[in-house]
Amino acid sequence: MINIKDLTREEREDLKKQLDWYEEKPKTIWDMKDWDSYYVIDFEWDILSYSYDTTYADDVVSTWSSFLTREEAAKELSKRKAIVRINKRIDELNNWWIPDWEYYCQYKYNISYDIDDKYYWVDSAMYKKRGIIIKFMKTEEIAEEIIKEYKNDLDIIFDLT
Repeated sequence: MINIKDLTREEREDLKKQLDWYEEKPKTIWDMKDWDSYYVIDFEWDILSYSYDTTYADDVVSTWSSFLTREEAAKELSKRKAIVRINKRIDELNNWWIPDWEYYCQYKYNISYDIDDKYYWVDSAMYKKRGIIIKFMKTEEIAEEIIKEYKNDLDIIFDLT
């Protein structure tokens, strides 16, 4: 058995580096411990760095704007900006139309992505309201226009970049 007191300072530092390498790192934002670094997208869409404190844990993590790395936060911020740009354009092209889910004969259009064949396509719904991030469109032509105009933003939203 090795006694740490018998090791030289250099050997102790080497052992510490090895232990740090093996130490389990947080897997998700929910696994953080006091003083772990994390990143937040704030209300002005800036990415800020903080040290985790269990006192405010529920408030911070439950905002869905907290991330373990700056890269994760930047990717999510890009996605949110793309969603806003596309939805704003959909509102303009829809002339501020709102789908009527009570009227079953009204088609509503959305954009889907075919993973196997790698292309965007226009999907329609009459009565199934799904949880989506891109607004429904009044016509198939509007959906096709969005695909043409905002392919790069769609790629960001569908994690294709």
